[in-house]
Formats: sequence, structure tokens, C-alpha cells
Amino acid sequence: MWLVTDAGAYVLYPGNGSSALESEFHELLPGLGAFPLRPVPGGDTAGAEALETFVRDVARNVADQATAMERTQYWTARYNQREGRRVRPVEFLTRPPADTLVLVGYVRWEQRDWVLGTKQYNVRVGDRRGAVDLSDDVIAAEVVVLWTRGLRGDVDFLGGFERVGPWQVAMADELGAAGYPVKNRTHRYLVTRIEPLPVALDDLVTVATPALMQDHPGGAPWTTSWSSLTGA
Repeated sequence: MWLVTDAGAYVLYPGNGSSALESEFHELLPGLGAFPLRPVPGGDTAGAEALETFVRDVARNVADQATAMERTQYWTARYNQREGRRVRPVEFLTRPPADTLVLVGYVRWEQRDWVLGTKQYNVRVGDRRGAVDLSDDVIAAEVVVLWTRGLRGDVDFLGGFERVGPWQVAMADELGAAGYPVKNRTHRYLVTRIEPLPVALDDLVTVATPALMQDHPGGAPWTTSWSSLTGA
């Protein structure tokens, strides 16, 4: 006999041997299990004790509000109760939106044409203001969202991009030779190739997204999830 629930699948079968349990994570549930049961002389059932112990353990686990499963069920229910527009999953994401790391980068107005024209994005390295470290999350992000400030100082999105190349070290004079507006030719950068995403970013970002940009002054890139930007 099979017992299948959203917390696992368990089978009772006639036979010998010991019960077998396997948990998906570090807690009892969710999991898989098999319990052999067989009648023995005197009217008892061999294997019943292991099954009874399991049922008691399950009851304690379900009653415990601090379990990972309880937390998962709580947030799943909260998420499914949300109202409003849902953003349909998009094909360019290789992970769920909540697990897709996005690099949000500020582009100065005079750099905009170079970034969009060459399809390259660069970040500062070293100890300058706004520089990144090689261990920062921004280096690992596969999606790039770029923005600048409009003529009235408001947030102006340049678009969403996929990072299609590795990060490479470049000196300012190298970028300057390619048309990048540089102020100090001794500065170092990390540069990567980018391609526009097949989506209109302005149609996806939430109304709260521009406020996130304002919270990161100084031009330093930062990371968030795709779901945080789009509400997906």
C-alpha cells in the first residue's frame, strides 16, 4: 500500500527486513520511506513498532512551527495569495527569477553612447570610489541592468542585457583608444561584452525600482535578484 502526500511518499509492503527512510533535506519531512509488515504467531505484526515510531515522529514534526517545511509552506501560501500583475517567466533566464543575480550598473551620461554602441560594460577596480572587488557578487551576475540619470536627475533605464563574455582587465588608455571617455589614463577596469535582452525593461520593473537606484550613490554597481527588480 502506498501513502503519497505533499510531504513525501511511503509504502507498506508484506515482507521481511528493516524499514528504510530517506529525507530530502536535514529534517524528517519531506522524504521517502518503506515499511515491511508481516503477521507473526500470537496475532502480532512484525514491523509495526517502527511504523508507530515514524508516525509519532511525523506528528511532532508537523506540530513544530520551526521546521523548514513549515517555513516553506508558509511563504508558498503567502506568495500564492498575492494580487496584481504576474510577470510571465521569460526564456532568457536560466534560473528562477528569485535566484537570478542581476548586476545593476550606473552609466554616466557621457559614457552612454560608448556602452550601447560597443556593447561593452566596464566597472572600476582598485581602491577608487565605486570600485568592485574580484570577489564581489557583481562579477558573477549573468544579467546586467544599466541606468543613467535623465536631464532632470530622474532614473533613465538604458535596458537589460545578458553578459555574453568573461570579465577582462583593461587600462583606461586602452578603452580611450576605443572611444571611451576617460579622465585618468592610469585607471584600471574590468570589461565584459553584453547583448540586449529581448524584453522592454520599462514594462517589467516595479514602481519601487527607481528608488533602489537612488539608494546606491557614487556609481558603484550592486546586485539584486530579477524578482526584486520586476516583482516576478
